[in-house]
Amino acid sequence: MISLAAVIQAIGYRCVIATLWTMADADGPVLTREFYGYLLQHGIAHVDFQKSAMALHNAVKAMRDRGSPLNVRVRPSTLASDAA
Repeated sequence: MISLAAVIQAIGYRCVIATLWTMADADGPVLTREFYGYLLQHGIAHVDFQKSAMALHNAVKAMRDRGSPLNVRVRPSTLASDAA
């Protein structure tokens, strides 16, 4: 079976972040805000997408620190490809 993340990469997106676990709908926007907040902390002119894995790690950690009911066995996976 092919995943949605793999399809998105196959059509040309260079970096895809996908989850391998079920998450609550309400957690998606929170995780997204935390993720992009980390990447954009120095402004859009200084975004380094090579820090995506660290941004995802920090977003999940921030949610856990605030008490989000994330499964402690969750291991986020950043799926990235360099299509260049």
